[in-house]
Amino acid sequence: MLKTLPLVLFAAFLSFVQVGCEGKKTAAEEKAEQITAEKAKRKIQAAKYYTELIEKYPDSKYADQARQRLQALGPVATPAGARPAGAKPPVVAATPAGTARK
Repeated sequence: MLKTLPLVLFAAFLSFVQVGCEGKKTAAEEKAEQITAEKAKRKIQAAKYYTELIEKYPDSKYADQARQRLQALGPVATPAGARPAGAKPPVVAATPAGTARK
């Protein structure tokens, strides 16, 4: 029993060390996550600008380029509430002044 005690203690120590390190990330993993998040932010911001350009100047050659860039960015970068590339703005019916819609 006395001979196996150091082995048991060493095994217990190793299991505690392994459990303690399990949830921690390395500096490289943290940096990779930061870079990925930054790229995602830039994609979302670019998609927002492209969408605004398309809405303001739908017939310009730059709007065509913006549609192509939006399509290349993919659905992940589409800002919330934005229409798909090439979609026309929704038609909103105007109500006469002084009347309420029901």
